[in-house]
Amino acid sequence: MIANLKTSMTVAVALGIFSLGAHSAESQSDIVQAVSADPAALDLAALSRLRDPFWPIGWTPPPVEDTRNSQPTTQLKGPVRWEEATRMLEPTALTQLPSGQYLAVLKGIGVVEVGDNVAVKYGGLVYRWEIKSITSEGIVPQRLGVSAPRGN
Repeated sequence: MIANLKTSMTVAVALGIFSLGAHSAESQSDIVQAVSADPAALDLAALSRLRDPFWPIGWTPPPVEDTRNSQPTTQLKGPVRWEEATRMLEPTALTQLPSGQYLAVLKGIGVVEVGDNVAVKYGGLVYRWEIKSITSEGIVPQRLGVSAPRGN
């Protein structure tokens, strides 16, 4: 009985996958092959046309908008105050590893090293920096950007 159940389930899954529609099966395999060959060529619009076998018959998802290269359009609430926000990157400890590389402990953030990105919320905005260098004198951050907090 268990073997029959497994066979029935396998057939049901196979029918669900292959009954995606005449054009869907061919386009799905094309999309999967294209993404497998070159993941950088991922086409979100084509990917959104893949059919989930559990969707109701005839239902298609709404079109997907490609936002990977778009700039955020949200207005910032309040003035941008880089100098005050940068002061919040307060090193509480600096240490030099045997390799000569420095690490810093930033108050409220934690341990950082060169190349790390850090963010601080100040005045209702989120300020982001990349740590360009750490020396015995302190850290040198490079501004990356300011944005509104997520969810606002």
